[in-house]
Amino acid sequence: SVLCLALGEGDRELFDYTLGRHLPRAASLPPIRTRGGSRPEGVHSKGTALFYRVFEQCGAGVMEKLVRTFATLPDADKNTASYLAALRRGGLAAAADLIEQGLGV
Repeated sequence: SVLCLALGEGDRELFDYTLGRHLPRAASLPPIRTRGGSRPEGVHSKGTALFYRVFEQCGAGVMEKLVRTFATLPDADKNTASYLAALRRGGLAAAADLIEQGLGV
């Protein structure tokens, strides 16, 4: 969320230094969601690119809500299905849809 704030303020230097390296790699990596539920190679880079797309389409305010929603989930519910359901219950269905679509790409 700090990086989103920096981007919102027009500061790309911190973003590029911290996360920018993940974006070019993401397209060539396997999907985040696998049939067996394993963690694919490059999941962090792929996830970074996915949430950057959500940021671009939804803005910093929504990104802050996404982070807060995940942080407030009980540990037992910190999984993709519970997270997406919590987002939808919280009025963030559009962001949840973008995330869900990006899992299989």
